[in-house]
Amino acid sequence: MPSKKKNPSQERVEKKSPSQERLDVANFIQSALDSGDSFDEILEHVIAGATFQCDVLDVKLASKKTIKAYWIWHKRFVQACPDSKFKLNQGFLQEKKRQVVFLGTWTGTHTEVGGPVEPTGKSFSSHIVHILDFNEDAECTGMTKIWNDAATFRDLGWPLNAE
Repeated sequence: MPSKKKNPSQERVEKKSPSQERLDVANFIQSALDSGDSFDEILEHVIAGATFQCDVLDVKLASKKTIKAYWIWHKRFVQACPDSKFKLNQGFLQEKKRQVVFLGTWTGTHTEVGGPVEPTGKSFSSHIVHILDFNEDAECTGMTKIWNDAATFRDLGWPLNAE
């Protein structure tokens, strides 16, 4: 039996607000980051050369200046700590600045090869903040990470590559 077509006036098209689009994209990026997905998974949502910044002691992480470079570093971290998870404690949108801010707790255990030393079996639990910046088209233009890398590395039994 063919289905009845709805009259266009009966169909309700819900267009997302720019703020909701930014929040959806930010959630998608955070989820992909947490799972260790390929950067290609988020490529359509991030402008080329999107910036990354963080104030950390680890020189390898501090040298990452784009989201893509950070993504590669993070993927290696997740490989070494495959159970690592980001638990969202709070998320909010700053409308005027076109930013999405995530406050959470990042946990994991170093059980696999991939860290700076052989697997230690040690765990970490660290507070973390991710701030994602967006343009008017809901594309991510930058990310800021606020994280105590030194405490995490200490808890994992990793050396801190500070120079």
